[in-house]
Amino acid sequence: MPDADLKNAILQLTNLIARQQHQIEAQQQQIENLGIRGHPGSGSEKIIESLASGIQDFQYDPDGGVFFDGWYARYEDVITKDGQSLDDAARVRLLLRKLSTPLHEKYVNTILPNHPRDFTLDETVTKLKKLFGRQKSVFHSRYQCLQYAKSDADDFTSYAAMVSKHCEAFQLSKLTPDQFKALRFVCGLQSPRDADIRTRLISKLEADETAVNEQGEAASKVTLENLVEECHRVSNLKQDTLMVENKEARNVNIVSRKPKNPVKNPKIPKTPC
Repeated sequence: MPDADLKNAILQLTNLIARQQHQIEAQQQQIENLGIRGHPGSGSEKIIESLASGIQDFQYDPDGGVFFDGWYARYEDVITKDGQSLDDAARVRLLLRKLSTPLHEKYVNTILPNHPRDFTLDETVTKLKKLFGRQKSVFHSRYQCLQYAKSDADDFTSYAAMVSKHCEAFQLSKLTPDQFKALRFVCGLQSPRDADIRTRLISKLEADETAVNEQGEAASKVTLENLVEECHRVSNLKQDTLMVENKEARNVNIVSRKPKNPVKNPKIPKTPC
């Protein structure tokens, strides 16, 4: 065979193989497209499967200091950054998938009659933080911060880490100067005689904290002057209560001293027997 004919035959064979390869690739692409259209969630599910394998299941353990906010802070970037190709609903599914069965059931029961898919990721995170977060009051966290001290068993690095943790729980950036003065005032009321007043003032601080979180710093009404007025008011109420109790006690004593059946003087005969 002449060289020219051989080259033409090789060229034709190469073109034929290229066309067949192109047809095979096109068919494979059509099959993949049909598969994706037939299962719209398959792509997302594969990503969820991959991300879920790197996330530890959440187990709520308040006694051990395991809360949802700390767990979520550890894996937030995995869900939001690594899973940025997922839509919001898929991220919610990924998050709820990492809850243990009892916790997932508790969350689902809590939001009834709604369904988990009815909430965005941010709304879901907010609800889970409330449900599986720290149940202690803000006052408790701030008081613990002020009282925390290094133990002999702690090294300086561990002590610094705990100080940082307590200071973050203190939420100093959310505290107004008047609120800090009020906090210091209440922390100094340590006598058992001030127990009732202390309870009232702590309740007042918590209510003020809620108002500030919902409406801003302008809603804060706690000042040292207000707390002193509340102290005097509670003291006066206690004195009034004691006064009423003493009056009731006196009335009971008076009634108890009266003879139930007074004996009448017998008649004296006019003449002796």
